[in-house]
Order: sequence, then C-alpha cells, then structure tokens
Amino acid sequence: PAGDLTGEEAAALLRSLCDEAGCHLWMDLETFVFRNGAELHPRPIEGLIDDLVRFPDFEKTLHYQFPGLMSAPSMPRRPGGGPSVRLYEAYRRFLAEGPPLGAGGREMMHAARGRPISLAREPDPRYPGTGAAGLADGRGAPPEYRDRRWIGFLGADLEVVIDLGRTMDVTSAAVRCLQFVEAGIYFPPEVLFAVSDDNATFRDAGNARPALSPGEPGPVTSIIENRGLEARGRWVRVRARNFGVVPPGRPGAGVAAWLFADEVLVNPERTKGTIDG
Repeated sequence: PAGDLTGEEAAALLRSLCDEAGCHLWMDLETFVFRNGAELHPRPIEGLIDDLVRFPDFEKTLHYQFPGLMSAPSMPRRPGGGPSVRLYEAYRRFLAEGPPLGAGGREMMHAARGRPISLAREPDPRYPGTGAAGLADGRGAPPEYRDRRWIGFLGADLEVVIDLGRTMDVTSAAVRCLQFVEAGIYFPPEVLFAVSDDNATFRDAGNARPALSPGEPGPVTSIIENRGLEARGRWVRVRARNFGVVPPGRPGAGVAAWLFADEVLVNPERTKGTIDG
C-alpha cells in the first residue's frame, strides 16, 4: 500500500533484526503463478530475475516449485509443457549472461540517458512518473505499478522524441514496460521507431513486439526492443501503441487499457555477469 515499506526496505529491516539476534535470513522464491483461481503455471523469468537481483543479501534463496514448472529439454516427460522448458532455458541464460537491462532496478546505460526528451502527450495525472526526464534517467522501476517511477497512459499511446545531441548510428532502440492484467495494464502490442536529422521529418527505422503474450497475468516487466536497426540520425522517436480496449473475459473488460513505461533506450550497453550459487 502507499506509504508502506518497499520490498528492499523490508528486507533490510529483516536483515538487521536477524543480524542482531544471530538468526538466519532465507528467501522463499516461488517459481509459479496462479491463473484462473487455482491453476499453477511457470512464472515469467523476468519476475524471478528481478527478485534475485533486488534481494542479493539473503543467506540462501530457496526455490519452491511443483514438478513440471521447470523442465530441461532432455526430460522425457514435461508436465508443464513448453512454458516450463522456456523457463528452464531462460534461467540457464541468466546464469551464463547475467541479469538483463534494468532488472532489479539496476541502472541502464544507453545513448539516450540524460538527453533531452519530450512527450507528445501528457500522462494520466494519477501516474505522472517523474516526468519526461524520468524516461531517460537509466533507472528502472520494480514490477509494482504504484512505484512512482512508472508513467501511465490510459487508452493512449506513449510517444517521445529524444535528442541524442549529435548524429549517430542507431542500431538498437527499446522501451521498458509493465504488464499487470489484474490492474488493466498491458504491454504495447507494437513499438515503432523513427529517426530524424532536423526534428521535423522522421524516417521509419523499424518496430518491435513484446515477447510475452497479452495473456501473461504479471506483474512482469519487459524491454521491448529491436536490436537490428540500421538507421542514422540525431533525433529518435519512439511510439508505443496502447493495447486498446480490454477484451471480454479479463479484468476490466470493455474499458481502455493502461500503458506503463519507465525507460526509453537507444543503443543500450550490455555487460556480461554471473550469479554465484
């Protein structure tokens, strides 16, 4: 709830109390999500990684799962089906490559960071974020829609223009978004990228679509990115299309969907890392 401790603050408090008392502090990391009231499904890897990165100071992390939520491709039987194999493979990539951009609130380095950025329309006054500048500050928000870093648009697209300060090759562009179906927040079905030399005439540079489906309940974050752009310019325009009207059978059916974003990235830098244990 608003005004309550954040997850990180609660973990720090628990750690101080346990240190004082000489107790152990372990974390139970659930690897499943509920759907349709009772069904267990493999949890999106983004949420798992976010928890692991946000809370690194626990003595142990206990992985609690039911059989089939993670399945190696070599297993003859896979009760969880394809999603359980994808979660297993994504976790192996995480161990080999380290956390993705923005996971756990880690800073993101990219060419648009700290550059002038303008919004084509103002966000909903209930979710103003930290203004346009917050979309290029390199700081990601946790998958909690009440976090003040999320900027929200009700039934409207997010469209920004970034001044990179000089003409450069644009090989990758992205927007980091939140999906939480229960709250009517959906990933944009498409993100469009364009470049300009004069901030007046823009040339299409490409598009990107989310890897997760609109049926993924969340809350989960994702960087919707195109890494294969072949463009050059000084100004970059990013337009994330709103999901539209929530379809029947989902929370908030028949009303406009929310679009939440916390960062727009151009040519992000990636560093390889590993997680012990």
